Amino acid sequence: MRVRLISLVVFVLVLAATALGVVLGRPHDEPVSEAVAVARDLLPPAASVAAIEDSGAVGTGYHRTFPQYVGELTVWLACTGEGQVTLAVSAVPAAETGSVKPRDVARTTAICAAEPVRTDFFGDPFTASLVFDLAGTGPAEFAFRVTSDTGDPVSVQDYQQVDLHGAFHLDDGGDEGYSVGGAIGPGSEPDYYGPLQEHGDFTVAAACTGLGTLELRVGDHREQVRCSWKPQRHDSKLSWHTGKAPEIYAQYTSASKAPANWAVYFLP
Repeated sequence: MRVRLISLVVFVLVLAATALGVVLGRPHDEPVSEAVAVARDLLPPAASVAAIEDSGAVGTGYHRTFPQYVGELTVWLACTGEGQVTLAVSAVPAAETGSVKPRDVARTTAICAAEPVRTDFFGDPFTASLVFDLAGTGPAEFAFRVTSDTGDPVSVQDYQQVDLHGAFHLDDGGDEGYSVGGAIGPGSEPDYYGPLQEHGDFTVAAACTGLGTLELRVGDHREQVRCSWKPQRHDSKLSWHTGKAPEIYAQYTSASKAPANWAVYFLP
């Protein structure tokens, strides 16, 4: 009888310990995918299509390379679990800059299970790629997202491959007159490009890649050109035969900080 009583007590204690262990261990037994989903849910709703996003368990040696995008880039970072995570972003210069050393452009730290954190940086079109390094303390899962103020993300590679010259449909070997233009950033003051170089009657053909509006001034002549990633040629007429040479100014306005490329041809 005594043996049976001891056995019964041991059996009850084992059941109690097992039940207690299941209850206490349940949070740590959740599948990683569920924990990662919680980290993703901590991020605010995306205002536009994500340029870069990633999530997973915080481990050692997270080091990934992503394309660079133009515009003002916003990073949201969140984590769930214990401790905190730090995300560092560096930009790798393009080969033509003559530099190979990555440059730190953003760094932010999120406390796990707290509000997500945000940081912003400029997507420099003269950098080739972005490197993300992430480290954390304690077992945790992370999620981050990068968006651009361009709306749909535009990579540096796509930005550089836009065929601005092709928008003019100029015949090879024909008289293309002369042209001015180049890269231009949004600003409150116009950029100066010198005086008109030749007398005559001209078709002023202008085109612009970007997201905003280019205002072109040649003396008293004014023209507004809508910029896009598929640039269209805009034509107007201009005559100059006597008097002081008209001076050329251009001003770019845009909700995005991404620069534009533009050109104008003075066709006889």
